[in-house]
Amino acid sequence: MTDEDIILSYQTNKDKSLLTPLFQKYTGDLFGLSYYYLSDRDRAMDVVMDVYEIVLKKIDEKEISNYKAWLMSICRNTCLKRLRDHKSFTELTEFSESFMENNDEREYSDELIDQLLDYIKDLQDEQRVCVEAFYLKKMSYADIEKAYNFENKAVKSYIQNGKRNLKIMFDNINRKE
Repeated sequence: MTDEDIILSYQTNKDKSLLTPLFQKYTGDLFGLSYYYLSDRDRAMDVVMDVYEIVLKKIDEKEISNYKAWLMSICRNTCLKRLRDHKSFTELTEFSESFMENNDEREYSDELIDQLLDYIKDLQDEQRVCVEAFYLKKMSYADIEKAYNFENKAVKSYIQNGKRNLKIMFDNINRKE
């Protein structure tokens, strides 16, 4: 049976045990993605459990055409939320202040932080990876080089260009307001 067949069967019968093969099939992928973002085994396992709770709540609401992509999206968003919540609100605020270099007094709300995280997702892949690694995971340039097989100059460039692109995105939103 395909993933979608299993989901349809569950949605028809409401028997949670029908989802067990899907949970078993993707637990390793979920853990790997969670560990990639959080760099902590216990927190990564907590995210996997949270993802399955979210899936059980939302699976009846959605028509799911690609279960794995949907599942990984939930996992990534859960990890980013955890990073925001656990890495502390101030670290992301400091990041947004540093690249925006604005003198105006601004309140950094959860909405602004969510907006920043959404903008990071919109960066080119290399820029996104380097910005997330450097600012959210607090990795050094050398660690990023090793982890992602980038050259030192490339890491610096990706981070600098990513910051510039984030500033442009924020400036465009501020002009519209």
